[in-house]
Amino acid sequence: MRALLSIWLVFTLLGLKAQEIKVEVSSNQLAVGQRFQITYSTEKKGSNFKSPDLSDFAVLSGPNKMSNMQLVNGQFSSSISYSFIAQAVSEGEFEIEPARMKIGSDWIESKPVKITVKGHRTKNTQQKQSQKSKQKNQAPKASATQADLEKNAFIKLYVDKKNVFVGEQLTATYILYFNQDISNHEVRESPVFNGFYEENIELDNNNLRVENINGKKYKAATLKKVLLTAQKSGEIEIPPFELELELLIPVRKKRQSIFDMAFGNYQRARMVATSNSETVEVTPLPTFDQPKSFTGAVGQFNLSHTLDRTEIAVNEAVNLTVKIEGSGNIDLVGLPDIVFPGDFEVYDPKTKQNIKTNASGSSGWKTYEYVIIPRYAGTFELDPVEIAYFDPKTKKYKTITTGKVQLNVLKEDGTTNNNQSAFISPRKEDVQVIGTDIRYIHTSAPTFEREQTGFFNSIGFYGLSTLPFAGLGAVLLFVGFRRKRLSDEAGVKSRRAGKVARKHLSKAQKLLDKDDDVAFFDAISSALFGYLSDKLQIAVGDLNRDVIEQALAEASVGDTLRLELKKMLDECDMVRFAPGVVRSKAEMLSSSEKLIESLEDVL
Repeated sequence: MRALLSIWLVFTLLGLKAQEIKVEVSSNQLAVGQRFQITYSTEKKGSNFKSPDLSDFAVLSGPNKMSNMQLVNGQFSSSISYSFIAQAVSEGEFEIEPARMKIGSDWIESKPVKITVKGHRTKNTQQKQSQKSKQKNQAPKASATQADLEKNAFIKLYVDKKNVFVGEQLTATYILYFNQDISNHEVRESPVFNGFYEENIELDNNNLRVENINGKKYKAATLKKVLLTAQKSGEIEIPPFELELELLIPVRKKRQSIFDMAFGNYQRARMVATSNSETVEVTPLPTFDQPKSFTGAVGQFNLSHTLDRTEIAVNEAVNLTVKIEGSGNIDLVGLPDIVFPGDFEVYDPKTKQNIKTNASGSSGWKTYEYVIIPRYAGTFELDPVEIAYFDPKTKKYKTITTGKVQLNVLKEDGTTNNNQSAFISPRKEDVQVIGTDIRYIHTSAPTFEREQTGFFNSIGFYGLSTLPFAGLGAVLLFVGFRRKRLSDEAGVKSRRAGKVARKHLSKAQKLLDKDDDVAFFDAISSALFGYLSDKLQIAVGDLNRDVIEQALAEASVGDTLRLELKKMLDECDMVRFAPGVVRSKAEMLSSSEKLIESLEDVL
C-alpha cells in the first residue's frame, strides 16, 4: 500500500512540474531606462491568466497573447504564451511575483523573477546591448535578421488627403504586405486618432489580393480603413499601426524526411511590423464671412422642407419635415434654426437619418420632423428655413434656403378669422337645455329646511366623505412614482444593459457552429459596443476607443479588464484579415460573457 502511495505521489509531483508556467526574461541585469521582455508560457490549455504585479516598472505593452503550433517528426505540439514589454524606472533589487493560470480545476503558477536595476545607460552600454541583441538574433544558418524579415512583411499607411479644412473628411488606410505565410499575429499598438472624429469603414470579407511592389509580388491585406473628420486646426499626426507577426520561413535541407516532404520544413520567426505615420495640415475655417446660420456643415448639401397638410382645423396637428441631404460631415450637421409663430405649440423634433460611409466619405440624408399644433384660426406663412455650409472645393461658405410655406387654419365651422381665438366663449343662444343638466336661475327665493337624519354630521359620514380623497391621493402618488421611474430612461438602459448584452451574445451563440467567422465576430463587437453604450450612457455614434478608455478609467475599472476589452475589440477587427489565427469562436464567446459579468460587478 505504501509503495502504491509513493508511486502516486511521484507521478503527481511530475504532473504538477509539467504543468508549471515557464517564465523567461530577456535580461535580469538592467539599467534605468532600459527595456526588457518577460514571457510566461505553458504547453497546457489554460484559462484565467493572472498577470504578475509589474508596478515597479513602466509597462509599455502587454499582456500580449501568442499561440504557437509546431510539427516535429509528424507530431503536433502547441503552447500559449503571455508577454510583457516593460521599462526600468528606478535603481534597486526587484522581485516579480509569480503569474498564475487555471488548468482544469487546479491553479498553477510560475517562479518569481529577480531583476537588478543599476545606473542609467551610457552610450557604451547601449552599443554593447545592441551587439548582444544582434548576436542573439543572428542564429547560425537558418536564422533571419530583422532587416530580412521586414522585406518579407511590412505595413504601409496611405491617406488620400494631406491638406484639409476643419470639418473636412479624409481616409486613412493601413495595408499589410507579406510574401511568406503568417502563422500568428497580435496587435501591439492600435492607432488612436487624436484631433479627428473617427468612423471605421467596413472591409470586404475577403480583401486579400496580390500587388507588385518594386518588381516583387506581395500579398496585400487591408488591416484598417477609417474615415477621419478633422476637429481642430494645426499639424496633426496620423499614428502608425503596430503588429507582431510570426512568419513561417521555408528552410531547405540536404536530407529531408518523409514528414518534411509531406508537410514542408519551416522556421518560425517573430517580428514587429510598424507602419509609417503621416502628418496632415488642418486649416481653420474662415471666420470673417461666416454666416449666422452656419452649424458646422462642411461638404456639399441641399435643403428642403414640406408640410404633410396645408389646411387643418384649430388644435389639430400637422407635421413639418426639414430634410438635409448631400455629402460631407452630415453626421455632425446641427439642427437648423426655425422661427415658428408664437401661437403655435411646437414639440421637439424627431430625427431620422440614412448615412453611408465609404472610402470617398459620408453621404446620405437627415430629417427633422416637427409636430405643430395651431391654437388660433387664420392663414399663416412659415418663414423659409436657412442653413449655411462650407464647401472645401471652392473654399467658400454657401447659404441654402427653402421657400415659404403657407398653412391655412380653419375654425370649427370651417371658416378662417385671423383675429378670432380658437377658444371662443359660448353665446347664450348656443346654450341648450339637455335633460336637467343646465337650468336658468330661479327668480323666486328658495326655502331651506334642515334634513332630519342621524347619519348627517356623524363620524361615519365624515369618514366616508374623506375616503375618495384618500384613495385619489394614493393613486396620484403611485402614478407619479411610476412616471418618474419610466422617465428615467438612462437608469432603465443601465439596468437592462446586461440583458441587452446577453441578447447580442445570443446572436453570436447562433453563429457559433456556422462557417461565417466575420458575422460571428461582428456580433461580439456589436454586443460589447451596445453594452458599453447603455451602461456608460453614451450614444453608440459617439463611442470610440478613446471615449471608452476614458469613461472606464473614470469609473475606476481596473487595467486588466480594460486590456481584455481592448484585446477583444482588436481581435474582432483583425478577423477579416486573418480568420483562424485569433482565439476560437467558443473561447471568444466565453471570454465575452466573463468580461461583461466582470464589468457588471464594477459599473
